[in-house]
Amino acid sequence: MLEQVQLNQRIAACRSVQEVFSQVSRARKESVPLNSVNLATALHRVARCGNNNIFRGLQHEPEYSYLISEVSSRLQSDVFADFKPREIANTAWGVAKAQVSSPELFENLCKTAMKIGLNNFKPQELSNTVWACSTSCNHCKPAQRAAFGHILPNFFQSIEREIVGRSEMNGAVQQGGVVGLDEFKPQELSNTLWSFASVSSDCTEIFSVVEKEMVKRGLSSYVPQVTRTRHSETCID
Repeated sequence: MLEQVQLNQRIAACRSVQEVFSQVSRARKESVPLNSVNLATALHRVARCGNNNIFRGLQHEPEYSYLISEVSSRLQSDVFADFKPREIANTAWGVAKAQVSSPELFENLCKTAMKIGLNNFKPQELSNTVWACSTSCNHCKPAQRAAFGHILPNFFQSIEREIVGRSEMNGAVQQGGVVGLDEFKPQELSNTLWSFASVSSDCTEIFSVVEKEMVKRGLSSYVPQVTRTRHSETCID
């Protein structure tokens, strides 16, 4: 456990993608098993440190392929309980931000998120996960997009039910400290709606619910980019 904590600190301190890969390689050589936090931190850090040129070659990097493969295999096994909402969100955000299209990975992430229970996700975790699913889908080639077509409808319907449910319990606190829709920041609401609009989701109730929340708060707290949700080509991250 201590080794994994120290490893995570080293990964989080990396300032380049190659530094992240070096830490992952070192851990593997020293037989330090990467836990879900280590895997999520590594993928998240790669996205933070990289750029478009680096992202284009990621899938040819052995250590990156190892990270993706390891996450997918863990999520398909009984070890998925090791993944908490934060790890799900950070993994999804990291892969999507790095412009990597991996339908299998996102299928496993979505299934695990629903097994964990979307009610256990904090606002940022929820919005980052759904944003990542949409973004990764939009990066896909046609064949891969078809694979996403089997994944996203059920997941987005589940997200919609969760958002609608949270709108009905504003001011209250759910089990685990998860709050109502009134505790979502403008950016989190914007990212969530952008995600639904960008994949042409059939869900409509979520737009009505969030619209009421925005009007109730007043639009002064929303900058122009946040209020252009339905037509935006890009998303705030």
